[in-house]
Amino acid sequence: MTPILLTVLLACGKDGGDTGATRNADDTGDTGTSIDPTMVGCEDRHATLIAAVEADLAKSDAPGVSVAVMEDGVVTCRFTRGTRAADSTEPPTVDTLFQIGSTTKMFTATALLQQVDAGELSLDDTLAEAYPDSEFALDETWNDQVLLRHLLTHQGAFYDYIDLEAGSDDADLAAWHEEVFFPNIWLMNPPGKFWNYSNPNFDIAGLIVEAHDSRWYPDIMRDDVFGPLGMTRTIQRKTEVEADGDYALGVGYYLTGSNTAEYGPVPMDLVPDIASGRPAGVSTWSTPDQVLAMARFLMEGDSAILSDALRQQVTSPQVPFLSTPDDAAYGFGVMVFPGVQLSADDYYELPVWSHGGNTNSYSSELYIVPDQGFAISILSSGYGTDFSGSVVAAFESLVDLPTPVAPPEYPWDPDGLDANVGHYTDPYNVGGMDITRKGDQLYVSMPLLDRYGFDVNPELYPLGTDVWLIEIDGAWYDLTFIEDEGSDVATWVRNRAFVTTRQATDKVHRSGPPPSRAEIDRLLRAARLPTHPVVGPRPPGR
Repeated sequence: MTPILLTVLLACGKDGGDTGATRNADDTGDTGTSIDPTMVGCEDRHATLIAAVEADLAKSDAPGVSVAVMEDGVVTCRFTRGTRAADSTEPPTVDTLFQIGSTTKMFTATALLQQVDAGELSLDDTLAEAYPDSEFALDETWNDQVLLRHLLTHQGAFYDYIDLEAGSDDADLAAWHEEVFFPNIWLMNPPGKFWNYSNPNFDIAGLIVEAHDSRWYPDIMRDDVFGPLGMTRTIQRKTEVEADGDYALGVGYYLTGSNTAEYGPVPMDLVPDIASGRPAGVSTWSTPDQVLAMARFLMEGDSAILSDALRQQVTSPQVPFLSTPDDAAYGFGVMVFPGVQLSADDYYELPVWSHGGNTNSYSSELYIVPDQGFAISILSSGYGTDFSGSVVAAFESLVDLPTPVAPPEYPWDPDGLDANVGHYTDPYNVGGMDITRKGDQLYVSMPLLDRYGFDVNPELYPLGTDVWLIEIDGAWYDLTFIEDEGSDVATWVRNRAFVTTRQATDKVHRSGPPPSRAEIDRLLRAARLPTHPVVGPRPPGR
């Protein structure tokens, strides 16, 4: 999944018909007309988008892609391109299942908020109160500091870890967290200090949902979220996907041994099905028009699913990203942007909601323009595919764009650079980090990465006073310098893969050898900036 630079991963058979909550303009009831299962409802105005999708698919490793467009709250166009698998000549249909990855997070957030609606939970409950068996072995006070609202806004401070070798049995959601996660995993900084994307926030949210119900997590999602939304072809157990039979296979990473992976076509038996990672999006299968049922719900509401007050909080800014030059923020499982930048020079002040997703061999894009009832979902069968050109084409050809303005700029104050200079440490992930200054340029040294043979460019690339980019092995990563309350110097340097702290915390829990090169490489691979973003920090020259 490659986001756009908006200034800023059910047990039933297929029915092939209307998805209920998502109204489809092509559902005319005319049974006398033969419908192309790879192109439904599309008209001449969609030609620009279709051509862009074909171009993006041709540049990717993905065998296939499926797209749905919503206009004025109605699904008007559904189409697919490519093949069902790398070794197939058969095209996917508009009902073929793809994984949606982290787009799942808004659905898990909805399930937890339903329990808040019912008075079972409060967003200000601590993790310890909501799930007593969550005591961390490394620090018994951590679960007293994490609030449920932190989970839904990526402020839990968890090391971003998903165990791709964990079990698929429904009981493993609880068992794995109690036997593996809480006894071994750490927090990278105090909870609630800032947003930092990490999958365990939502896996734990799903764990809490299950703990306050008598059903397994996938059944809760089917009965209380997917079903009421009309998403009858959205499934979270691989066995049920296999029984359905209409699914796409992708190209990406598959495990070949403990902590080792290879890249290539991924057969179904190697597609992970991890119960402990389902709430964050490891194994949710759906179709684009099904995903747009959620887009319509977020825009129009349905009090039978969630009260309007809580639904509106889902798409309200809850915590700023701090890495963008505007007021982009995270809601509850949704990214909230005040504008979209479709080219280097043109920024459109247009509210947009978004959340993409990556699994090992699938990618998802979801963009919603709430003021116009517009949304687009793109699901592809490839790891980290770049369909940003398609999203740009959709906005330019199908959205009523306002007059463009100059893109917002990052604040720049050379007098503030000294506040970022210093020695930072991260004993869990990347070791030490030294930040030095010469003139208006900051430099970095990371001895552990040097020792492991990573090529770390010592010269940081400035976006703003407190937002910089670092180049490691030719890939770019964002660094945000963040001050703690009451401090006049940066306390933390934040990246998704690591958080380095200026001074040692009261408790340094890691003992023994530093993380291995393979561990660091896995972390960095997940945190790389996209090559052609439409949302988020842009690498140099993009």
